[in-house]
Amino acid sequence: MLPRIFEPFFTTKGMGGTGLGLSVVHGIIAQHGGLITVDSQLGTGTEFSVYLPARAEFLEGAPAETPVKPRSSGRVLLIDDEMPVLKLTKSMLERMDFQVDAFSDPKLAVELAATRVAAYDLALTDFEMPEMDGAVVCERLRAISPNLNLGVISAIITAPVQERLMKLGVNFILHKPFTSLELADEIARI
Repeated sequence: MLPRIFEPFFTTKGMGGTGLGLSVVHGIIAQHGGLITVDSQLGTGTEFSVYLPARAEFLEGAPAETPVKPRSSGRVLLIDDEMPVLKLTKSMLERMDFQVDAFSDPKLAVELAATRVAAYDLALTDFEMPEMDGAVVCERLRAISPNLNLGVISAIITAPVQERLMKLGVNFILHKPFTSLELADEIARI
C-alpha cells in the first residue's frame, strides 16, 4: 500500500473513508516546497517525516506571517467535520474580528441556523462531509435565509459541483489549503 498512500481517493477504510487526508497533507507540503516521506515496518509502526525549507525571516526572528487586518466584522456559522481545519479556520476568522459559531456536525449546524439564522452574516462550510455534503448544507441554509452569504471550502471541487454550488447562490468557493489573506479577500469581496 505504501506506493499509493498519497494518491487522492485511495483508502483502506472501505465505504467510510474518502482517501483525501494524506493526499491533502501531501499537497500542502508540496505547495510549500517541502517533502513528506513514510517508513513503515510491520509490527513496529509507521513514521511520517515532513521536510520544509527554512525561510530567512524565520531564521532572523521576523514574524512568520503578516497579520491579517480585520476587513469586516459580524457573525459566521462555520462547518467542517475535520477538527484541525475547523479550529484553524475559526482562529483565522476570529483574528479578522468575526464572532464564530463552529460546528463539526453539519446537521446540528443547520438546526441551529434555523433557530437564529438572522444572526449570521456568513455561513462557511466544508464540502466533503459525511451524512450531509456542503451543497446540501447550502441548499438548506438558502431555504432558511435567502440573503445569507455562503462560502464553501474544499480540497477538491469538480466543475459539476462548482456549477451546482453557483446555482445555489454560493458567494465563493475557496480551495484547501488556503491562507488567512485568501479567506479575508473572499470575505471582503462579498
